Amino acid sequence: MNNYNDNELRELREQVEELREMLGKEEILNERLLRRTMGTKAGTLKRRGIALIVIAIILIPYSLWAFPFLGLPPFVGYITAAFALVAAIYDIALLTVLPDSLFSRGTLVEILSAAVRYKRMHIYWLFVGIPFLICFVVMCYHYSEGNTAFQIGMCVGLILGTIFGCLTLFKTLRTTQEIIDQINDLTHPTE
Repeated sequence: MNNYNDNELRELREQVEELREMLGKEEILNERLLRRTMGTKAGTLKRRGIALIVIAIILIPYSLWAFPFLGLPPFVGYITAAFALVAAIYDIALLTVLPDSLFSRGTLVEILSAAVRYKRMHIYWLFVGIPFLICFVVMCYHYSEGNTAFQIGMCVGLILGTIFGCLTLFKTLRTTQEIIDQINDLTHPTE
């Protein structure tokens, strides 16, 4: 009877060890899948950032040409071009916050820290972009007095630009928050 219990106990230990190995492999696979998913989301953020950089770079020569053509003083174009250059540089800096290598070699804490920094940097940009936009609109309105067609076009552009900007910002913040939430779910599972 004692040999029977020893055999059962040995078999039970072997089964527990096999179960631990299986759970360890599953945990590794879950982390790999999580990293791949986060990397895909970061790729979406990167493509969106590159698109904004391209738009800012196109805006630089366009504003230098278009504003004097529309009857505004040349310095309005210079100010707009300078702002577009600063925006492009800031977006390039944002691209370095979430590099592709971070998702393959970085720890989850490093990824979480980078995602939080990326989100904060987007919010900080609002403290620059919104005051500039207000000053820009006031300045354009002031220098275009009497040009109703330009002012109507400016209002339409302002509305469409605000919608596009808000949608882009909300999508970016939501995607970044999804990365943060995935890491929090993995590191702090709910009981």
